[in-house]
Amino acid sequence: MYSPTIQSNVRGIRNLGNSCYVSAVLQGLLSLSPFTESVSNRSLEAATPSSAKIFHSLIALARNRQAKLTSAPQCALDIMDAVSEHSSLFTRFTQEDAHEFLCGLLNFLDDELQSLFTKKGNDKNSAADNGSPSGLPLTLCPTDANFSCQIEHMMTCLTCRHAEPTFETFRDLSLPLPSKLQLPTIRRSIPIFAGEESNESEPREVSASIQTVLQSFFSEEVVERKCDKCKGQTANVRHHITILPRILVLHLKVNREN
Repeated sequence: MYSPTIQSNVRGIRNLGNSCYVSAVLQGLLSLSPFTESVSNRSLEAATPSSAKIFHSLIALARNRQAKLTSAPQCALDIMDAVSEHSSLFTRFTQEDAHEFLCGLLNFLDDELQSLFTKKGNDKNSAADNGSPSGLPLTLCPTDANFSCQIEHMMTCLTCRHAEPTFETFRDLSLPLPSKLQLPTIRRSIPIFAGEESNESEPREVSASIQTVLQSFFSEEVVERKCDKCKGQTANVRHHITILPRILVLHLKVNREN
């Protein structure tokens, strides 16, 4: 797992009018050296046409920030304009959600690169043995190599105990922050706290830390699901991360009603 370090030799991105959410996302992304190294890979850059505007704008922004050039804000606007070609939600001078922009940016970047690979792979004999239709290994893809996370959901029928896994791939996990009323229940469901109360006169307070929120998110649950074997109607579900990403993106959701 990548451990970030503080970079003190780079320039920030100036707010150009309701663009602070864009600046925050781009500065966060470009502070992650595995991502910037993937984007700046020379082989990938040479294989990517100029029509991939998000990709080339990211390269320009990364290099300008590292060199402390004043053209960095324009590069950020170029990225926003390129993203807006895919979604009208993100246009200049309008305030939008940073998490939605991050998801859109990574999805559209992936679309640019994957469509390139597909076009070059129309000849089935061209580079089929090299990991991707373009001849470049898929480990060079900035999105797949850094953010792809696979989760297994193991469904076990409560009637016949038939077990069947399903898999999902994510680039980020949206985790609801529990309310104060939910924290005692979360405490009892987490193995590191279960049974702890019997050894203490006053149980320790459980805060909504990343550890507790993650363990609550991946805790077992009972769902309605028809079994293919016995036609039972309920199943126990266990969730596991089967492929860890190099960079784990967590989106913490706050329920203001709680």
